[in-house]
Amino acid sequence: MLKRTACPGSRERSPGPRVAPAVRRFFHAGAALAGLAFLVSPAHGQDDPDLARLVWAAADAPEKDFRRSLGAVERHPGATWRKVHDVLAAGRTYDPAVGPEPPVLDPARHSAHFEDFPWEKGKVRVYDLGADYAYWYSFTLPEGYDGKSRVPVYLDLSWLSLGRMGAEPLPGWTYATVHPLLAGGEAGTRLGGERITFTGGVAGQSSVLSIVADFEKRFFVDRDRTFVGGYSRFGNSAWYLGFHWPDRWAGIVPGSGFYQVRQSSLGNVEHLHVLAARGTDAQHEGANRYSADMARLLREKGCTLVTEFQCEGSCMNAELDRAARDWMKDRVREPLPRKVSYSLYDPHHSGAYWIEIVRVLDPGPTQTIVIQAADGKAAERIRYNDRPARAAAEDLGENRIRLELENVAEVRLLLSPARFDVEKTIVLWIGDERIERTPRPSIETLLANFRRDRDDRRLFPAEIRYRP
Repeated sequence: MLKRTACPGSRERSPGPRVAPAVRRFFHAGAALAGLAFLVSPAHGQDDPDLARLVWAAADAPEKDFRRSLGAVERHPGATWRKVHDVLAAGRTYDPAVGPEPPVLDPARHSAHFEDFPWEKGKVRVYDLGADYAYWYSFTLPEGYDGKSRVPVYLDLSWLSLGRMGAEPLPGWTYATVHPLLAGGEAGTRLGGERITFTGGVAGQSSVLSIVADFEKRFFVDRDRTFVGGYSRFGNSAWYLGFHWPDRWAGIVPGSGFYQVRQSSLGNVEHLHVLAARGTDAQHEGANRYSADMARLLREKGCTLVTEFQCEGSCMNAELDRAARDWMKDRVREPLPRKVSYSLYDPHHSGAYWIEIVRVLDPGPTQTIVIQAADGKAAERIRYNDRPARAAAEDLGENRIRLELENVAEVRLLLSPARFDVEKTIVLWIGDERIERTPRPSIETLLANFRRDRDDRRLFPAEIRYRP
C-alpha cells in the first residue's frame, strides 16, 4: 500500500540518463566487504589542467598538508575562487579499470584500525577514509560504467538490502553497504573508544557522513540522488539521519524504525523525500505504529514529501524492495532551497543546507530519550537540550535575506554563487531591522567547505556570521 503526499511548491526532476541495463556486484559472499579503487585524473571540462590538478590535490590533502596545498593553488597564475569553484563543480574524471580490492574479513584488524584513527571524541565530523575505505563500506557500480556519467546511490545502513530481496537493482545505480562489522558485528563496536550506534551516536554519525563524503573520491556520484535506508534499529538510524542531516540526502527509507522526534523539529525535513515503511509483525509493533504516526504528522505539517508503504508481516521483503526501487528512481533533492529552517535540540548538530547555528543562547537542562531493544532493555540513550534553538533564512532575491532566530547566540549563513552575488553586499532583514554585511569570498573558504561535505552542490566560497 502506497500513499504519497507532496509538499506545496515542491520540485522533482527527471532522473537523467541511465548508464547501463545491469549492475555488476562486488559483494563478498555473506559479508559484503569488497570495494573498488579508482585512478583519478584532472577534472574534465576545464581549460587549465594544471590548476585542476592543484585543486584536487588540495581537496584530498591530509589535514596537516592542507595549508601547503592551498598555498600552491593560491600561487597558481590566474587562480581565483571562481575558477576553483568551476573545477569542483565539474567534478573529476574516473578510470574504472582498477579491479576489486581484497575484502576485509579480520575483525581484530578492523578494530585495530579504529583504535589508531584520529578520532575527535564527542564531535560529529567527516573523516578522510583514504585507502582504507574498505574498512568502512563496500559498493557496486553499474555494468559498463565509464566514469563520465553521474551515478545515483542507495546506501544501506544494514539489513534493508534493496536490490537483493527479490527485485532487480535499479539500472545505472550504485549500491553501497556499511561494513557489517562497523554496523555492530562482533568487533566493530567502538571508534576511538566510543561505542558505535547509528541513532544519536557520534561515532555512528561520523561514520555514515564520512562514507557519503567518500563516494566523491571513488566514482562520479550524483549527490542529488543519494538515498539512505535501514531496517529495525537501522530504520531508527534512517529517521535520525533524515531529521538531523536532511541536506545530505534526496530521501530516506526507514523500515520499521523508531526515533522520537519533537514536533518543533518536523520542519527540518521540509525538503526531504521520505518513504515510511512498516509491516504488521509483532516484533516491530511499536516501530510500525510509529512509522504510520510520523507519516501522519508530516502530512499535517504540510511541508514534506512523504510516502507510506505497508505490507503483511515483516517489511523487509521483496515487496518493499520493488516499492522502494520505483519510489527512488524519480526523486531528487532540491540542492539549495530558497527558504530553509532548522530546529536544534541535539548539541552535536548545527544546521542544514545553507544555515548553521554556531552557538545556542540558552540550551537549558539536558533530557534523555531511551530507545529500547527487543528484550526491553535500554539499547541507546540520546541526550537533548531542553530548550530548542531555531534558525530560518529565506533568499528574497537581489542579495537580500530574511532571517528569523529563536534562542540563537550566533548563526552562520553559507553563501553559494548559485544563490547570491557573493562579491557584493548582502542585506539581512531581521524583523524590521536592516543590516548590511560584505562577504569575503576566498579559495580557502571554498576548499575548506568542500573538504568537509564533498558535495558539488554545496560549494560555498563565502559566509556571513550574525550575532543578535
